Amino acid sequence: MLEKISPCWLVLASLFILSAPVNASEPGEQISHPQYSVNGCPLDHEWTAEVVTNALGLQPRMLERLSNRFAITKEKLCTAPWEQVEGFVRQANNPKHRTDEPDGAAAFRASQRRDETGKIKPTGLIDAISQRAALLPLPTSKPDALQPSSAGIAGNSWTWLGP
Repeated sequence: MLEKISPCWLVLASLFILSAPVNASEPGEQISHPQYSVNGCPLDHEWTAEVVTNALGLQPRMLERLSNRFAITKEKLCTAPWEQVEGFVRQANNPKHRTDEPDGAAAFRASQRRDETGKIKPTGLIDAISQRAALLPLPTSKPDALQPSSAGIAGNSWTWLGP
């Protein structure tokens, strides 16, 4: 029986089936508004950090990293296409391409300034300048000694011949 049906009729029948309404509401039935955003954030709650991390399944530190690195708001995370959110998370998790974290850099720099007891010396900069001066060679009486060597060519070792 299927051999007698034209392929053209099969195409028309499949288009008819696919174009039929699915889940149509009954007349007089009210359609309610969605209760969640496209990414699952509840619309009846304020989108705080806790609500967004629970809805998206993110760690609080990841939400902070996304905000710092990409300047993404919680509203953007809840309403952006999921593929875009996944891309941001993937980039933020990639340690090879992750940007510096300013709060971590400031803490690291502060730890470099502390001594073994955890205190910053008030005379630390003065001590460092005096140590640097002790390490630098003393200048000689020749002014050329301070200029870097460039293959024996100095500003006064050649004469302009003109055009």
